[in-house]
Amino acid sequence: MLLILPIVTAVVITFMVRTRPRARYLFDYAILHLPVTGEILQKIILARFANFFALMYRSGITILGAVKTSEDIVANRVIADGLQRGGASRSMPAKSMSEAFQNSRHVSSIGNPDAQGRRIHRCAGYCADEM
Repeated sequence: MLLILPIVTAVVITFMVRTRPRARYLFDYAILHLPVTGEILQKIILARFANFFALMYRSGITILGAVKTSEDIVANRVIADGLQRGGASRSMPAKSMSEAFQNSRHVSSIGNPDAQGRRIHRCAGYCADEM
């Protein structure tokens, strides 16, 4: 009986994470806040975001389009939610991209996305080097 309990628990958690958005969000939040691997995972996700964002920005995609596409690239609901809130508030006038992302603790550490493509690319390299 004790051997079956961990297996059943893992199956139930996996099912809930895959079928319920709130469970997925809480799972992703917990993963990002693990003592050792959480910070490393956050840097990996932000480096991936910065690389793809720089690539899309250089190819002429608008900033809002690049942010919207990046929501799917990060594959973490907590960071994607921060990107979504930052991108949605970007439509408000006289607000820079860095100000829009300041409310998101996980996304604000990537630097200022309003800079030119080279600066964004350097930011991506910095995120990758931090890993």
